[in-house]
Amino acid sequence: PEHLNYWSMVAEIQAGRPGRLPTSETGTAWNNGQMQVESVSYAPVTFMPNPEGPRVVVGGLAMLDSSFASTRAGMHLLSIYALCFLGGLLLLGLSLCWLARNMGRSLNLLSGELRSRNENDSAEALNLPRLPLELETIRQNVDILLERLRAARADQLSQAAAQTALWRREPVEDLPDPTDLPARGLVGASLPMQSLYGQIQKASQVLADVLIVGETGTGKELVSESIHSLSARADAPFITINCGALDEALLMDTLFGHVKGAFTEARQARKGAFLAAEGGTLMLDEVGNAAPKVQQALLRALSTRRIRPLGSDHDVPFDTRIIAATNAELRGDGQDGSFRDDLYYRLAVITIRTPPLRQRKEDIPALTVHFMREAVNTREPGMPGSIPRISRGALEKLMRHHWPGNVRELKNTLTRALTFCDGNLILAENIQLAPGDHQPENTSDDREARNNESAARSREEERNAHRHPTPRPDPVAEQAREKAPLLPHANQLNQRQRELLPRLMALGSVSRQEYQDLAGRGISMRTAQYDLQQMVQLGLMRKEGRGPAQRYVIVQPGAQAPAGKGCP
Repeated sequence: PEHLNYWSMVAEIQAGRPGRLPTSETGTAWNNGQMQVESVSYAPVTFMPNPEGPRVVVGGLAMLDSSFASTRAGMHLLSIYALCFLGGLLLLGLSLCWLARNMGRSLNLLSGELRSRNENDSAEALNLPRLPLELETIRQNVDILLERLRAARADQLSQAAAQTALWRREPVEDLPDPTDLPARGLVGASLPMQSLYGQIQKASQVLADVLIVGETGTGKELVSESIHSLSARADAPFITINCGALDEALLMDTLFGHVKGAFTEARQARKGAFLAAEGGTLMLDEVGNAAPKVQQALLRALSTRRIRPLGSDHDVPFDTRIIAATNAELRGDGQDGSFRDDLYYRLAVITIRTPPLRQRKEDIPALTVHFMREAVNTREPGMPGSIPRISRGALEKLMRHHWPGNVRELKNTLTRALTFCDGNLILAENIQLAPGDHQPENTSDDREARNNESAARSREEERNAHRHPTPRPDPVAEQAREKAPLLPHANQLNQRQRELLPRLMALGSVSRQEYQDLAGRGISMRTAQYDLQQMVQLGLMRKEGRGPAQRYVIVQPGAQAPAGKGCP
């Protein structure tokens, strides 16, 4: 029976059919003890005796397959290997996912802490739980860098504070020259002041009564004097009466006067302010404080343009322009019954509002120079007569203050600073402001911006100082000087402006930089800007364009100046 599969194979070969004995049918007959046969493949060997005869089976060929890879045991082993490999891959993937998740969470914590430090501009140490070994090393190195950053920042702040302290004690170099400012009157070239100059100029051309409204210390009396000096009544008297400083009887006598014998002490007649200012201007300061009886008498006088002195039986006409000033809104007070509405409308034919100092802080440098010169000129004999310089810190302190007392408070502050100033430089500690009126300190960004602006101005002035162009005769300017008619208000210019005016007329228009080059002598940018602004206010020039393209165009004689310009 063990050879039955062999004779079956022979029968198949004799029949001319190839085939293969399965492994299960080979049995052990084919094994020789050294090699295990797994399968037997066979095929007949045929021969064709003649070309046209049939093939004859002459033998057969059998191949014994003993390959290990094709055995079931080998396949089973390979399956085990494959399963182990796949299981290892699965375990490796799960391990990597777990590790990535833990590392990602730790990295997110580290990244969030760093982002928080960056957004808050903080250099504090990282506040994190224990991290994996590698990330813990990174965290320690980051903490070391943050510690160095804190030390560097502290050193930088210390150096910046020292530099700021030195910078604040340096004198300001670009203040207006005292000779370029008016000796008396309004000072300033800001937009609110330009608007005020325009209103003064227009009010001076008519004879209507004027009401000046403004806070205490804003220069209402100076505005009244300017209107009077620019009007046709400039050569006539200008009288100021403070209605809030006198009681009712004394104010009535001061305004309207009395005849001899009107009362016991009336040993001689008195004209009163209305008649004393005949042909000129009478200023009624703080008119809102006048008593009701005085208000009624003022209303009658303004309505009829006549007054009746105390004790007289006849009305006396007067030709006096009335300018009233108040620091309160009379119309609002009138609604409460403290000021008559009909008197308000009589006074407020023309209403002018004086801007508070906090709205024109760019005029503080010019006002500072003006008041320091004024204070030095009024010192006692034997005191130093030179105008002291002002430090950057002191000027910065003045620019930050709110100034509830306006220009009068600034004047008193500078007078007090000159009193306590030891040398020829006013420092920030010499500026004593009223308690409770301090504004908060500016931020470091504002201080840095001012430092950058100051450095840029210094570099520009150094470049201008190196130029020092020597003025040479200009034939075009000489010809313009001979042919050009006298411009209005040209006599109010300073010497530098008068010298440059013919050349400016010949050019027609200039920029601020061109004006600096024409003036020479290394004048600062602010001085050139002040000169040009003053000429705009006087109606000699007008502005065209904005920013770097801004130019100042000469207004030819006879041309109409734009509204709001043309007031000294």
